[in-house]
Amino acid sequence: MYLFTPAPMTQLSSQLDYLAQLARFSPIKPGLANMRKLLTALNNPHQQFPSIHIAGTNGKSSTAAIIANVLKEADYQTGLYTSPHLIRFNERIQINNQPLTNSHLARHIAGIRQTAASIHLQPTFFEFTTALAFDYFARRQIDLAIIEVGMGGDLDATNVITPLLSIITNIGIDHQAWLGRTKAAIAKHKAGIIKPGIPLITAETDPHILDLLHHACRRQSSEFISVHHQLRAKTLNTSLSGQTFSVQTINHPQNSPPPTPNHPIQTPDVEKQSTGHLPPILTPGVKMTSTELLNAKFSLSLLGHHQINNALTALLALQFLQPTLHTRCVKLVHIKTGLATVKWSGRLDMVSHNPFILLDGAHNSAGLQALINYLTQKDIPAPHSLIIGTKQDKQMDTEIIQLTELFPYVIVSQAKHQPTPADQLIRHIQPGAGYPNQKMSNTLSDITAIPDLKQAIKLSLQHLPVNRTLLITGSLYLVGDALSVLNRKKPSLNAMA
Repeated sequence: MYLFTPAPMTQLSSQLDYLAQLARFSPIKPGLANMRKLLTALNNPHQQFPSIHIAGTNGKSSTAAIIANVLKEADYQTGLYTSPHLIRFNERIQINNQPLTNSHLARHIAGIRQTAASIHLQPTFFEFTTALAFDYFARRQIDLAIIEVGMGGDLDATNVITPLLSIITNIGIDHQAWLGRTKAAIAKHKAGIIKPGIPLITAETDPHILDLLHHACRRQSSEFISVHHQLRAKTLNTSLSGQTFSVQTINHPQNSPPPTPNHPIQTPDVEKQSTGHLPPILTPGVKMTSTELLNAKFSLSLLGHHQINNALTALLALQFLQPTLHTRCVKLVHIKTGLATVKWSGRLDMVSHNPFILLDGAHNSAGLQALINYLTQKDIPAPHSLIIGTKQDKQMDTEIIQLTELFPYVIVSQAKHQPTPADQLIRHIQPGAGYPNQKMSNTLSDITAIPDLKQAIKLSLQHLPVNRTLLITGSLYLVGDALSVLNRKKPSLNAMA
């Protein structure tokens, strides 16, 4: 029995309505049986292109975007599948930074609806969109796809692929209702993407979690590569337009086991000079020497030190990917250009200089801590106003309180999609706080609840001094809604610049 009957029409609005109903009414159902059945009916599109599979609590989409941008610079037709989208569904499925067109989207939705109906299958929203991405990439005959896990790993709809390389960026606390309440439990789910004989790269730093991932690799006869066991970065400069860094190496025997809890690894960005020899980041087919890489300065357009961490992960991924790239070499110039030009909206995204508006999709403990660390840098104007809203049922991390303490003025608001009600969130941040009465609606107080995000932004901008920061954060859904509001305000924002 289907929730919705298939329709042959290809009008985009009708097809997007179908997806919206799936998102609203089809519950999350972890497992791969339905996904495999649907893909078989579609002639297994996921087997028709090579891929990289990326899981992790934070940084997976940024890492995916960096790798995809470098490969684009090397003239590879590179697919990118990420979630969620910020404004338009099309953002989830891209080739060479170009989202699929409305006509392609409508056509593929209609086709997959018909296929699902023909085998009497009702896929979930994420199963449907993942199948759509695979089908689109296969039909476009891409060279390689970067596939981001939706949630967890082992039972995620994307886990039907056999990639060239698996990446687990890091393990943090998130999605506890589905993945468990400890890092170890969550790590076991994410380790489910490790395939027999397929290398795993991870930027995790917790020795206990590294040990867990290392043992998972041994069970699968897969090579285990710890980013911070191999490479570190030296930050050279930071600014509002990006940052520069150099790459250093850490001397360890090849394939040596990860650090143990009694011998933890060094954290990245150690300011000591490495005395070791750099193993080739790319294979000998690339006209680039180790000395060139050691002497290179990389510019990264993404803000925040955690993005340098993601860049190191991408560099190491390119090293292990290179032997499979038979047709075109990835050269140093491609890496430098790819890092310098990568764009990823909603992550420390400076959308306006004057007034200074920063958007960030931080929504868990580690993400909020990275945001707090960035706000303490000297590059950014002093904090003034914070608009914060979280997704429904999100754990209230203590970092939310720490973040609000950096701002003189806080507005608690909410996104359109599955928000924590503003009156509920404000009581967590400051017990006893509540809604302003209408007579106070044109003034800022220490903390105020304004559920209407458009009104929250309007009030914040009215009171934002020159060279002070307005930050909007707490959820990617809130950031997406904020981008929609601010994009409509761009003429007036530009006039103020």
